[in-house]
Amino acid sequence: MIQVDLVPTPGKPGKFNAVVRGTGEVLVHARRDPFVSAARELVRRGLPLDTVIEAPGRILPMPIGEAARWIYREGEKTPLRRERVSLEEALAGHLRARERG
Repeated sequence: MIQVDLVPTPGKPGKFNAVVRGTGEVLVHARRDPFVSAARELVRRGLPLDTVIEAPGRILPMPIGEAARWIYREGEKTPLRRERVSLEEALAGHLRARERG
């Protein structure tokens, strides 16, 4: 099991870093969806899809293959909504986000 702490990013309201508990490694930086982004990063690194990730006290444990499939969308006139997509689609979006910084 991999435990992550979701830490506010200084100077970036509403954005968080996902930090591995115990090692301090930052999996993702300045994300609005740090838990699912961290899961996608672990999948990208080749960890087995049944590896469990959790954010103790915040998000229940789940396999990274499941967590990585959730995306969040929000528009100017639409509320935040959660959608489950294919793992391939989620990973493609994660790579585009990484390229943007």
